[in-house]
Amino acid sequence: MRLEHVVSAPEDGLTLQQLLRGPMGLSGREIRAAKQRGAVSVNAAPFFSNQPVREGMCVRVELTNYAPASPSPQAHPLEVVFEDEVLLAVFKPAPLQCHPSPSAPGGSDTLEGRVCAYLGRPAHPVHRLDAETTGIVLFAKLPFVQAHLQRQMQAGMFEKGYQAWVCGVPAPRSGEIDAPIARLTPDSFTRVVRPDGQRAVTRYDASRFAP
Repeated sequence: MRLEHVVSAPEDGLTLQQLLRGPMGLSGREIRAAKQRGAVSVNAAPFFSNQPVREGMCVRVELTNYAPASPSPQAHPLEVVFEDEVLLAVFKPAPLQCHPSPSAPGGSDTLEGRVCAYLGRPAHPVHRLDAETTGIVLFAKLPFVQAHLQRQMQAGMFEKGYQAWVCGVPAPRSGEIDAPIARLTPDSFTRVVRPDGQRAVTRYDASRFAP
């Protein structure tokens, strides 16, 4: 797999190492492995890690290819919705937890564990769903892909849709809930609505359902 990046004006003057670790989102391990293979170039030529890059330069990194996995018999089922060389989208049933946690310690059955067993190597969750929620969860096969997607999510470039069963009819039948969410305490998993929390906006529409 080839990763190409054209240096932008704000990135002008960064060293190659800083560009690889920062804007390009590669891990130190990935950078070291690529350098050992001679798989890093700038404008199709070798380039030292401590040299500054300039606007308009093309940085190219040849990464290890990750072909789609060949499904193998597993103790737990995994429903794959989409897969390519860098991404895996799977369906998470309830009440399965996404990843290990205090209520699902290491060795417990989790979606992340099932994905790792399917791939035969570590996977990198891009986001999560609550245990009681069913839906699609994205996993990245490469750390830099996870980092890029999570930055896109933080920048509001992702749109998530949910369907829910409710008792009664909300009034009004459509609207927007803008309520910041924060941890109850710094080390708590419980979230609460609080003015200093992270902004969370939910738009709902029940107008097309039966009265």
